[in-house]
Amino acid sequence: MIRGPGRHNRPYREWMTVDSVRPRHRFRRSAAAVLLAVAGLLALNGVAVGATPAGLEQAQLASGVAPPRLAYRLDLSTDGYYIGQYTYLQCVGASVEMMRNMVLGQADHSAALQHLLFTRARQWSRYSGDGGADPFGWAAVLTFTSAGPYAAYGGRTAADTIHALARAMALSGRPVGVTVWYGSHAWVISGITATDDPARTDDFSVLTIAVTDPLWTLAHHHGVLAPSTWLTVAQFSRYFQRYHDPKRSPAIEGRYVAILPVPTSNEVAAAIRRPSQSLGTPVPLH
Repeated sequence: MIRGPGRHNRPYREWMTVDSVRPRHRFRRSAAAVLLAVAGLLALNGVAVGATPAGLEQAQLASGVAPPRLAYRLDLSTDGYYIGQYTYLQCVGASVEMMRNMVLGQADHSAALQHLLFTRARQWSRYSGDGGADPFGWAAVLTFTSAGPYAAYGGRTAADTIHALARAMALSGRPVGVTVWYGSHAWVISGITATDDPARTDDFSVLTIAVTDPLWTLAHHHGVLAPSTWLTVAQFSRYFQRYHDPKRSPAIEGRYVAILPVPTSNEVAAAIRRPSQSLGTPVPLH
């Protein structure tokens, strides 16, 4: 997914928040349990995400059908969370750094830490022969640097993955990572709106998604989005394509890939106790 330096830079080891001894083995031992937790979390999936095609929008307007109503909004962005990638290689490192900022309530903009997070993600990837970091390494570095647990998820459709990430965010209160541009780039999702609370029901449609592109500080051109840009599901789907790199794991080849938080029991309990939102705001059909 991302290309980068081929070997771990030892002087940065002290920046890690966990012991660095054989982290790959620790990840493998816990991988089965984490993936089982994700499977349980997503077991209720099956409701299509509410992306309204342009033709249907016009038909709804002509027939007088009311637009969907906003009943749930989650925005995890925090002051100082944004940090752009310091090189064109380190979108995973920057994404991890931003996600940790939101989870831990900090504003760490360290270039040294970003480099280390990227090299750690590369070290913990299942495939790193091209010098890059894959989604499994991305999930592992989050899990083992105090932001986890996280796991890589590959949906058969964009709707499936969007539904899954909304539910994971609502239950955990933590951000999500996604691979865009056919798996060649990393984005962070910090917010969603939906027709109902994904932590309380599986019968909801996602309406909008807040995304942050770590490339924003290096390149301002078409397709590079500013921090916390809100997109409709249809707009988001233009960037969120199937992962394609047959040299990597067949488990995610051709899938729509996200790095999902695996909710802890305490997070789930807090989500269930959270008061229901009463927004009732009509959502424009454009």
